[in-house]
Amino acid sequence: MTYSGYYLFDSLWVKQNGRWKYFLALFDLKLNTIVSKELVDSETIENAYSFLNRSLANQEKKCIITDLKPEYRVAIDRLKIKQQFCKFHIKQLINREIKKSIDKNDYSDEEIGLIYDYKSVMFDIINSNSIDDAIEIRDKLYEVNTSFPMIIKDLAWKLIIPEFKKITNHLTDKNIVLTSNKIENCFLKNFPKYIKKIFKSDEGILKRFDLKLMYWDVNNANY
Repeated sequence: MTYSGYYLFDSLWVKQNGRWKYFLALFDLKLNTIVSKELVDSETIENAYSFLNRSLANQEKKCIITDLKPEYRVAIDRLKIKQQFCKFHIKQLINREIKKSIDKNDYSDEEIGLIYDYKSVMFDIINSNSIDDAIEIRDKLYEVNTSFPMIIKDLAWKLIIPEFKKITNHLTDKNIVLTSNKIENCFLKNFPKYIKKIFKSDEGILKRFDLKLMYWDVNNANY
């Protein structure tokens, strides 16, 4: 099978004999189906790299859309493939880190106001409709300095600025989607929560998924 070059990459936790395993999956956006899968014992950089490297051998490699797991980021960077962060996951991360920081620190009302002002700037970048707009908004973050609350410095200088391309690649290629919804929906249909804990072997997990994926392809695939 020839792949399109545009992918979603994620993993699903599945319990086997009381122990969690990880179901790595590569979803082709144009074919609208999972094109490669593997069960592994842990979500390491090496496991992600090995899976993607093998799955994408002799295939087009335009872009992979992922959540923000460091293991995925490093593995895909090592493969020199363009990445796009899922819009919902990056917003979720920003919200979570800001909440944790506010709960932990005794910020003044002024500092809290500043935190939320710059959260809005970051969200405006994520929601931009053009790369020029995103760059213009991004440049506002260069004013973030040592006088700012640590959470804003961390988000600006360790996430948004260095990973700007991975947040905005979709603005320069209409084939790149903003979310990982399709693979998450495929997971949900094939492995609902009540099913995820009943397996006794790798073969049982893979056999069930292959069977369910056949039905998914009939109802959803674009080919």
